[in-house]
Amino acid sequence: MFTLPEFGLSSLTQLIVTWFQKRDLRISSEETYDKMSDSIPFIRPPEELKVSTGNPAHAWRKWKQKFEIYLKATGTSKKSDEIKVGLLLNHIGDQCLEIYSNFQFLPERENPAGGENLPAENSEDYATVVGKFDLFFTKRDPQLMLRE
Repeated sequence: MFTLPEFGLSSLTQLIVTWFQKRDLRISSEETYDKMSDSIPFIRPPEELKVSTGNPAHAWRKWKQKFEIYLKATGTSKKSDEIKVGLLLNHIGDQCLEIYSNFQFLPERENPAGGENLPAENSEDYATVVGKFDLFFTKRDPQLMLRE
């Protein structure tokens, strides 16, 4: 039976440091977590979102949930919105990239209720982009309801 004491703490520490060095990982840097998550085989991005069959709204909700889990598992959920939007668009697939390319991001505009103007919509803001997809997939089309 294999036991750890025969290695000793310094040998085990050296083994770990060597493993990191072979993979060009720096234990203390911020980018270490990113590189580590890339090298961990069980963290995988969600497959492309397929919306041409079945219920697109349900498919979007499931895909978004898997993507949020992926962001957390890779440590990307704490990164800038620009990076998260880039990852979302990279992983979402061609069908949804086409949908995204048709989104309209509104400039700053008057608030119909009065008061301060509404801020401009930013295409690099993660919450705005996800909100646009949410709206796209949840609006009900009578033809779509007939197919379901």
